[in-house]
Amino acid sequence: LPLVNRLAAYSRSPLTLGIALTHALVFQALVTISNYFAAVSLGADIPLVALAWIVAVVSLVHLAPISLAGLGVREGAYVVLLQQYGVPASDGLVLSLAVFGVILAQALLGGMLELFWSGIGPRLLSKAAA
Repeated sequence: LPLVNRLAAYSRSPLTLGIALTHALVFQALVTISNYFAAVSLGADIPLVALAWIVAVVSLVHLAPISLAGLGVREGAYVVLLQQYGVPASDGLVLSLAVFGVILAQALLGGMLELFWSGIGPRLLSKAAA
């Protein structure tokens, strides 16, 4: 029921809903474009529109609580879906792992920034130096 209450809050504030949807669409567009650049760098000839739906499907599929961080599920989805467009399985696997590497690097950077902005990081460093 807490989820229902939180979603109901959007009905009272359409502007907030619009902002949230805009952020979600921009985020998904950026993820798709980064996937497209990675695919092009691998030499995969896949249309951006095709990659847009593949990225959206893979984003949903890897959320299934089947494996840790979606590993294996994401790779399998990329391989199967990209093969529909003539991309070899090895290239699909490499693309998936490259995308995971980018996600991991972003998460590590965000985690480090959060530590320092929250004040925990500097305290840990001062204790380690003492």
